[in-house]
Amino acid sequence: MKKVTLKIGISAIIFLALMTLVITHHATGIDNWGFGIDHGTILDPNTPWMLEITYFSSPAIWVTVLNLVILYLFFIGKRYAAAIYMAFWLDGAIILATVIKILVGRHRPLHQLILDSGYSFPSIHTMTAAICVLMFLSLFKTHNAKYHLFQVLAFVWVVMVAASRVYLRNHYPTDVMGGAALAYLWTNLLWYLNHRWLHIIK
Repeated sequence: MKKVTLKIGISAIIFLALMTLVITHHATGIDNWGFGIDHGTILDPNTPWMLEITYFSSPAIWVTVLNLVILYLFFIGKRYAAAIYMAFWLDGAIILATVIKILVGRHRPLHQLILDSGYSFPSIHTMTAAICVLMFLSLFKTHNAKYHLFQVLAFVWVVMVAASRVYLRNHYPTDVMGGAALAYLWTNLLWYLNHRWLHIIK
């Protein structure tokens, strides 16, 4: 439990620091550095790949798929507590991120390669990708080689999703960092509650 508590503390500090930088308009240096590394154009040969990544990682797709799984667990599998816990894990994160977006009220970058609406901080694309990965890793944790390989591939996938959002200028670099930090914070908070009091998932 000490490790989980430490993870909660570190991720909370990172997320709150990023949010403070955004609110106080001091995130420009980080964002300009990030855009300098990862900024594309319509005619760039990498643009089609980035478009595919951002479309495939759409929160609407993954939230729909996972909620169907949750409904199956609830109505068919009769695993009521687990289904409610997973719904709170996924949908609670989306609701929390949406509320933070509204409160922070950060507008999206200019010159988007594909038009996206709504506020910018944190990136729900990145957060959803990270939540899905963390959910799978937490639910099916083992110590074999296949699991560790999946850990690496999952990390690469989340980085690619985050990079695509910055590349297409739908988000600032601090937005995707914030999305990833929020996903990690939320996951560890729920994991702490589960192991301390709920005992729903082993």
